[in-house]
Amino acid sequence: MQLFANKYSQRLEVIRLAEEENISRAQFFRTALKKSLSTALDLAENFTGPAERLANFGLEWQVVFTGSLPENQTKLVFHHSKPFFLLRDELRIQAFSGLCPHDSILLVARPNRSFLCSFCSRNFHADAVEDANKLQEYPVRAEGEKILLAF
Repeated sequence: MQLFANKYSQRLEVIRLAEEENISRAQFFRTALKKSLSTALDLAENFTGPAERLANFGLEWQVVFTGSLPENQTKLVFHHSKPFFLLRDELRIQAFSGLCPHDSILLVARPNRSFLCSFCSRNFHADAVEDANKLQEYPVRAEGEKILLAF
């Protein structure tokens, strides 16, 4: 509640300054933007790192693969007997469940970041927008040669 009170009082301060100094509309918005940015920066300082944020939700980073993950490749790995697909392109690494969400059958990796369930014949894609074609994605990060997932 205090946060909203501070934001509201900052907005009132900007409006008061605009009225007192008879500043232009452009100058008013510049001043308001600077105040908003300073508020955002103040808030950002209060956040912890990704590992601590995940711990707050009961999640932790675990190593699922150690080694080289070539670009534009899909790698099937097992962690505690559960399959995961690791995908790496030039921008990022992604991790997806290796099981069909409908039948819990191991998926087959196909070209172009897609996967096939041999039981129900459904196709899934790493960049799918529709829920019916999505796989569960896991938070992933790389530390040198180690790939970690959040569980």
